[in-house]
Amino acid sequence: MRNYRSKMHRIKSACTSLKSCAAVAAAAMLAACADTSQMGFNATIQDFGDGRVELIATVTNNSGETKTLSDIDIDNELHKKLSLQPLAKIDGDYIPIDNTISYTINQELRPSEAYTFRLRGRKSEQFITGDVDFIINNDLFGYRSFPVSCCQ
Repeated sequence: MRNYRSKMHRIKSACTSLKSCAAVAAAAMLAACADTSQMGFNATIQDFGDGRVELIATVTNNSGETKTLSDIDIDNELHKKLSLQPLAKIDGDYIPIDNTISYTINQELRPSEAYTFRLRGRKSEQFITGDVDFIINNDLFGYRSFPVSCCQ
């Protein structure tokens, strides 16, 4: 719930009126591209062949300055259908505004440093696809989405 309140606070503080909200959103989207342009993102689902799967999300800081991986958000349907559970002792919060399960990471990444987040689950009987979102520097628009799919 803390993540949801934090994201809503960032939206409200950035959007004091409809006109300023549109201007802030446009400027932030342009800035977000620059903010994550020198970073590497990858997300895959590994099928172990015995009914177990693992979602592996990795971010690498290829820039010359320290960045913070604030959150990793997983599409809620993907999360549910694969019964994903993080390997680390961390709880995810449901974020209704974008229908994701959000994990607060707050990991500083120095230049050339990488961070990997893993979740284990069960293979779905149906094909499933969804996005993994990487939120950088706690910026509402400073994120990168990476599509994953599984289980055909």
